[in-house]
Amino acid sequence: NMLSHRYLIFFTLIMLLSIPQILSAQRDTLFICDPGDPIQLSVGEGNFAYQWSPVGAFDNPFISNPTVRPLEPGIYTLRRIPSVTSNNLIVNPDFSLGNEGFSSDYDYVDRINIQGVYGVNESAANLNSVFFEDCPDHTSGDGPMLVVDGSPTRNEQVWCQTIAVKEDKDYAFSAWLTSVNSMNPAALQFSINGQPIGEIFRASSRVCQWQQFYEVWNAQEATEAEICIVNQNTNPAGNDFAMDDFAFFELEEVLYDTVVVLIEALTAAEERRVYIPNAFSPNFDGRNDTFQPFLGKGVAELESFRVFDRWGNLVFERENCAPDEAGCAWDGRFKGRSLPPDYYVYQAQIRYADEVLEVKKGSVLLTK
Repeated sequence: NMLSHRYLIFFTLIMLLSIPQILSAQRDTLFICDPGDPIQLSVGEGNFAYQWSPVGAFDNPFISNPTVRPLEPGIYTLRRIPSVTSNNLIVNPDFSLGNEGFSSDYDYVDRINIQGVYGVNESAANLNSVFFEDCPDHTSGDGPMLVVDGSPTRNEQVWCQTIAVKEDKDYAFSAWLTSVNSMNPAALQFSINGQPIGEIFRASSRVCQWQQFYEVWNAQEATEAEICIVNQNTNPAGNDFAMDDFAFFELEEVLYDTVVVLIEALTAAEERRVYIPNAFSPNFDGRNDTFQPFLGKGVAELESFRVFDRWGNLVFERENCAPDEAGCAWDGRFKGRSLPPDYYVYQAQIRYADEVLEVKKGSVLLTK
């Protein structure tokens, strides 16, 4: 179920002892031969930011073309920001103003010799030539960046800034991160107004390798946002890193793409093919406006299909649906009213051709 408005996903199937053979597929289902076969998923360059999920399945879920090795059939989702047209609301995002415009639970120093401190410099090695590599900044390669020796205390605020926001607007919070010492890479998390958002993100153990991380946040009734980068690493060794090019801006759109990966060696034997998307966009543009289980070979009927909001209220229900029956798809509305973007919980009772019944449960993201 492609949830992109303008882009197609192209897939590289890598086989024969890592010798790549190219399989371009303008479709949303990909077959591989055996569990563990590596696949490179690619959406192309030119987007502002990427995040593939489930995050732990990919070698790097924050790039345009990560590699995944599926051990079982599954659905992978890409959330991406195609471009940025609004202003970056962060003051001193690239640290060109030095130690200005932000706060920290850590102390500012000219030399880093203890934990729980930070400096601003053109090279991490200038702050500690023994333990830190000579990593350049992300912005230009010769500008300043934030260099940190993290403490082993969870939830300490490494960097914070307070920004005025508009009610009920979507924002993206982005930052670039690299290790300056390979031991015990940083584990960090975004937070806004004291609440963590998104998953913990980790620096690569490869030093001087910049990676972008981002999360999306809705202001709801807030008119001010204290945005922070928070430490989640409690190991006292290492945890030495640099950050650069922070961004916080109002979003025009977030796009989603999904791909179903099937493993022939498994699905050919099971003959019970049910695949349920984890995101859809009911904006009535004729593309991916509805949500329903996709019932393939070996499925007789969708006996019941229910969707609930986060409070447990039933917002959609159908019974005795033939495979892929249009009338059994949810269009994101309840009593004629479009529901807001959020995660919704589904429950689907499926009857297979051999009369076996199965109940599948999960969540789906409704996005506009």
